[in-house]
Amino acid sequence: MPSLLGPLRVEIRVIFIAAMDEVKLRHTQTVWCLLAARPESPQVNSNFRNKLMQHVSGGQLLATVLLLIAALSALPVEVSAHARVKRANPSVGGVIIATAVPTELQVWFTEKLEPALSTIEVVDEAGTRMDRGDVRIDPDDQTQLRVTLLPLPPGRYRVIWRVVSIDTHFRSGSFPFRVDP
Repeated sequence: MPSLLGPLRVEIRVIFIAAMDEVKLRHTQTVWCLLAARPESPQVNSNFRNKLMQHVSGGQLLATVLLLIAALSALPVEVSAHARVKRANPSVGGVIIATAVPTELQVWFTEKLEPALSTIEVVDEAGTRMDRGDVRIDPDDQTQLRVTLLPLPPGRYRVIWRVVSIDTHFRSGSFPFRVDP
């Protein structure tokens, strides 16, 4: 079954560098791939493999592939399809002194959120809701959810969040924090 996006061709420029007896071989080959359910034709794969093997031996090929993987994995790429908790106040797993409990809970996510589809609540150990239910997204930072807290006596609390990012991906989770006397 073909991909829903249709065949998308991506040009990948691969530079193979091998050192053997102080001689550096350099070979550049353009590879065309189809990002679909089936790989490209065996003829194209065979031609590329034969041309590559003329220049690189088996051991050099393995070293080159490992070097290429290491280089590509070092590139700073953020590919996040779902919103995740970036930070929170009170902090994730944090401990707060009772005299320093904030009046509202703030949670920042890695993506902008859909206001009508995102919720957050704070519950105590018995499951009693400890916030006012006035969940809102900060107008200046659409990655931040806020809710007003009720007075929190010393104890353990859990923040339960369910969010939909603007790219329509749903994600949910929870994290604890504690109030000490």
